Amino acid sequence: MSWIKEEDMRAIRQQADIVDIMSNYLTLEKKGKNYRAICPFHDDHDPSLSISTDKQIFKCFVCGTGGNVFTFVQKIEEISFPEAVAKVAQMIGYPLEISTNGFEAKPNVNQPYYDVMNDYIAYTQYELNAATGMACLEYCHRRNINEDIIKRFQIGYAPAQEKSYHYLKAKKYSDEILLDTGLIREGNDGYTSTFFDRLMIPIHDENGNPVGFTARIITNKEGAPKYINTSQTKIYEKSNLVFNYHRAKDFARKKHRCILVEGAMDVIALEKADIHEGVACLGTACTTNQINLLKRLQVGIVVCYDGDRAGMDATYKFSKMACEHGLHFVIVNNRTKKDPDEIFEEQGKDGLE
Repeated sequence: MSWIKEEDMRAIRQQADIVDIMSNYLTLEKKGKNYRAICPFHDDHDPSLSISTDKQIFKCFVCGTGGNVFTFVQKIEEISFPEAVAKVAQMIGYPLEISTNGFEAKPNVNQPYYDVMNDYIAYTQYELNAATGMACLEYCHRRNINEDIIKRFQIGYAPAQEKSYHYLKAKKYSDEILLDTGLIREGNDGYTSTFFDRLMIPIHDENGNPVGFTARIITNKEGAPKYINTSQTKIYEKSNLVFNYHRAKDFARKKHRCILVEGAMDVIALEKADIHEGVACLGTACTTNQINLLKRLQVGIVVCYDGDRAGMDATYKFSKMACEHGLHFVIVNNRTKKDPDEIFEEQGKDGLE
């Protein structure tokens, strides 16, 4: 394996959760702290394949097939070992570089977009702690969003339109790639930044790649929408995304539950109460792709939508879809007519729990 560095393989294996990878191929059933499934490598009728979450290995106690995440992908895809390593790297978004005469992994075509997004996230984080971001930082503190949550969620501040655009151009990014990532838009007077004077919350895909933003207004401006979200781009497709999925999935498996709320600020409200297994579908409508992502967690879903009429309607619609797809769930009976963030602000951690 001289063409794949040992440190790369070690890093990929550490970052790739075998349960997450195998759930792309098999329906897993939780058994204690481990999982089991119908073995795909022999004519199995009862679940005989066991997956250890601690050891990150699998083993069939009938046919004897076993190994780690790489050997599973190699066997299920019927590909070579280096191809399996590259496949796992691609699934988790690991930037694997391979040099060999006979084998090369496909480069991630979206990596240039991720690079732009990461640069802009770092810039908004810097601006949050600059003089121009003081009002936004004070807003975070008023909302009890502490420094730990700010860092964990990479929360930032988008300054004036021209300032953001000038920064991105100074980084030598073309207008084309900035349009493709939704960071700028074209108007009558040329290009301007999509986001300005807003609290910025990055949105990631299930592998942790940055793909978009939800941006909240921090001052009352007549006619201005409370939130602006990234529109559909080459890497952002709202119907395929579950906010905070990449951070929450390990906590969900440890807690044996995943809490589904409506928006990013509701997820952050759960974080304020030290509840780390919260996710959101970035709106009340839930799609089949999002349901499938939730199913991959192999835990029960706790639906905690807002207590108003719209939240109740959304809960009913989600419930119908979840039943159709065999997703196990329970519903929080929220009689407050408030969202989780409002409940935390009024009643604190105990009230939200």
